[in-house]
Amino acid sequence: MKNYLFSVSLILVALFSTSLLAEEECHSRASVSGSVNTFNISDVLQAGTIHLQLISDINGRIIFDETGAIVGRITAQDGTGGSTLNHNILFADGTAFESENDQAQVIGVISECSFTVMETISNFWGTKVFKRASGTIGAIGTVSFSPCENQNS
Repeated sequence: MKNYLFSVSLILVALFSTSLLAEEECHSRASVSGSVNTFNISDVLQAGTIHLQLISDINGRIIFDETGAIVGRITAQDGTGGSTLNHNILFADGTAFESENDQAQVIGVISECSFTVMETISNFWGTKVFKRASGTIGAIGTVSFSPCENQNS
């Protein structure tokens, strides 16, 4: 159980449509979408790639569309399929994004070592377009540990 909980952090980027306050859009709302693919490095650490896109809810213009690196670390587990995580993300253009105390919960079983997980991210900060961003990001994805695929999306 410990192994699959750490994998949850990689779900961050399976970001489903959500809203953020984007500085570049004069404090307007933006829809967020993207994807994350990571590998489990240890019981509490995952690393991989993230693609993130923000689109203005006002005019449909793309505010941000980049691919970068993501590292997730589990900081606590509740023993019932829930975990708390932190994330560090760095994009190719130099934009950075960090989150703290993300809440993840197993919501389904795929196999004995693969699970569906829902994650909520609301305590985050960053640079450039994320400098004054706020809101809640919801993500749904899959986690898998060894002897299964040992990767997450």
